[in-house]
Formats: sequence, C-alpha cells, structure tokens
Amino acid sequence: MDEFKKEEIIELFKAIDSARLMSAPGSSEALIGHGIMLGIREALELKKIKIEGITGVWYYEKDNEGKSQRQKSASQLIRKEGKTRETEMVAEGNTIGVRWTLEILGLAEEVSKDREEFVKKYKKHQDEMIKSLLN
Repeated sequence: MDEFKKEEIIELFKAIDSARLMSAPGSSEALIGHGIMLGIREALELKKIKIEGITGVWYYEKDNEGKSQRQKSASQLIRKEGKTRETEMVAEGNTIGVRWTLEILGLAEEVSKDREEFVKKYKKHQDEMIKSLLN
C-alpha cells in the first residue's frame, strides 16, 4: 500500500472518530461511526495491512481493570447481544467501513458518493473550527 492510500485511510478514520465523539452516546451517528471504525480495522486486518492506531488494539480499548482488551467485532456483538437497533447500526457501519477501505485500497469496483460527501463535510467542519479558534 502506498503512503497516499495509508494517509487517506488514517484521515478517514480520524474523521469518523471525531464525528462519532461529537455525537450523543448511543445515537445512530455514534453507533454507525463506531461500526465504520470497526469495519476499517477489519478490512485492513483481513488484507494483512497494519496501520498504527487503526489495526490491533485501540488505545482506549480496556477492560474493567484497565488492561488492553479488544472490543468485539460487529458480528461478535450480534452473536452476544442479539439483533437490536444498536447492534444493527454497528453492523451497518461495519459494512460501510469495510467498503470504504476497499475503495481506498483500489479493491472495489465503484467509489461510493457517501464517502466523498462525508470527507467534504468533515473537511468543511474542520476548517470552520480552526477558523473560529483563530478569530
């Protein structure tokens, strides 16, 4: 994987995480965002690609005792929790994350408009935040 694709995946992951954190906990945006992040990690790991901070254990993935513990994948969540509104949203996000990652890697036949729109919207929001901090 070339550096451009790696940077694109890192920026997408950061954008999704930022949007997820700005959403109310348990909201559809937060759940789908979490699923997208899981999907990005899943797609990279299936392709045996390592990107620090995305693949492996995330820095905030801890158990009750503070030890590193990986979160469940979308399919593991559904098996454990059953099909609920929340697990279905995480699974939907997971599918999106896998698709977007494969698009960036050049392994998908089409580029989805929703990824392009999300990136544009996030960049605009990020620029507005920086501008407001400087004024």
